[in-house]
Amino acid sequence: MATSMVLETSLQQKLSAQMIQNLQLAAMPLAELQQKVSDAILTNPVLEMHTQSEGSDLSGSDDSAYDKDESDKRDDPSSWEQYDHAQPDGYDEEASDRAMAALENSPGFGESLQDHLLSQLRLEKLDERQMQAGELLASNLDGNGFWSRNPDEILPSYLASVKEQVLPILQGLDPVGCFVPSWRESLVVQGKDRKLKPEEVALLDKLVHSDNALQLMASGKVEAAASQLDCDKGDLAAIFAFMKTLTLYPGRSYSEEFSDAITPDLSVHAKDGSLLLDVNDEAIPTLTLDPQYLEMEKTTKDQKAKSYLSGQIREAKVLISQIDFRHTNLERMGRRLCSLQQEFFFKGTKYLKPLSQKQLADDMEVSEGTVSRLVSNKYIETDWGILPLKSLFVSGVDGASKNSVQEMIREILQNAAGKKKLSDQKISDLLAGKGVKVARRTVAKYRAQMGLDSSFER
Repeated sequence: MATSMVLETSLQQKLSAQMIQNLQLAAMPLAELQQKVSDAILTNPVLEMHTQSEGSDLSGSDDSAYDKDESDKRDDPSSWEQYDHAQPDGYDEEASDRAMAALENSPGFGESLQDHLLSQLRLEKLDERQMQAGELLASNLDGNGFWSRNPDEILPSYLASVKEQVLPILQGLDPVGCFVPSWRESLVVQGKDRKLKPEEVALLDKLVHSDNALQLMASGKVEAAASQLDCDKGDLAAIFAFMKTLTLYPGRSYSEEFSDAITPDLSVHAKDGSLLLDVNDEAIPTLTLDPQYLEMEKTTKDQKAKSYLSGQIREAKVLISQIDFRHTNLERMGRRLCSLQQEFFFKGTKYLKPLSQKQLADDMEVSEGTVSRLVSNKYIETDWGILPLKSLFVSGVDGASKNSVQEMIREILQNAAGKKKLSDQKISDLLAGKGVKVARRTVAKYRAQMGLDSSFER
């Protein structure tokens, strides 16, 4: 058999070493990036830290969806996907994307407290304003399950009137005892949930709000504590024994580390009919190069010192460039999300539109892998709570998002409450009448996911 040599040319897309580093840093959670910057400041003398950001105001935009600020005109980054064809040890982006997908699908932290509470809240029969208030209040909890801020400060005026309607429902969600200012109120809520008599609840309330009485009971001085609270010592001993069966910090059993670690990378809030976008750059100090070391690197005759300073300056410039890349591209992605999910930011989760990371990548004219890195392990603060950025990417049916379809199914079932049980096929027909075509099997799957009984009548 004859052999021959054939010369072929091919074009391969390879990322430069600088782009690889940019993408790696872009994928970092904010807490990890903070640690990286802190370590760099400690080890690199060339880096100078400024406590106040000197960046531009990020509320401006070229999109009509949000507030415009002519003072903020960042250049649109043209170097996102610059490929270096001459790089001999080039980077296989497809392999990197596969590795990133594997990492993203690896087991992580357990269910967060907020997710656990919201999954229950959405099964309650609430109207739209009550649901909005409930979701906002759930986003205002710390890792213990207590208020991070006064709830009256976070509820807009049009939702303030429903707070008292929603609060008893929220406090009854598992784990019972959340949505209160402190452990004292939490114990009282738990006592009510455990069906204490009104007089027993009143005694429990008096006990937990008296530090002196608690200390006396802990020391075994029941009679002195009863005298201080003006109650029967037998009743007090029984309440104290009962109190020890309750949980001081109910939220801690649900991924405490996960809840505490959440720091939003982006925030989008509606104000006066516009959307205001901000990238969280306050968490990362502004870094510059110390001019004294720059001058020393130029003038020193000591070759070892010159080589050391040159290396430190190079590393410092790379880090500053990476942080700027991350900030600029997060901002750019945030602006596109404001445009593509505008109704959600104004009206809530029911109005999320079907959106994939590939669609956003095409819209931004970048690779899907780049969007995946920017979205990974990041959060966005909205008027509806602090949410994973991934939650803004939802599958859809016939132009409606999964969330919207589930909400429509919930409303259909609520309207049919007390009447003949609706089959999955009947619900599918009713949805079709609303202009949304959903297969019977999809209706059954969504009902199961929402914890609603499914009927298999035909």
